[in-house]
Amino acid sequence: MTLEQRIAEIIRPAIEDLGFELVRVLVSGQRNKKLQVMAEPKDGSAMNVDHCAVIS
Repeated sequence: MTLEQRIAEIIRPAIEDLGFELVRVLVSGQRNKKLQVMAEPKDGSAMNVDHCAVIS
């Protein structure tokens, strides 16, 4: 299992409980790792800054 898959497994339930669908998890960088989490609302509405605040 990759690091991204492990992270997705851990965070997916919380994101779904908030009404979102996890789209992708990406870890990038060599020395300075960055984590990118992509999600979208389950109701099909457009993602916005307020949604990002809820998830974070």
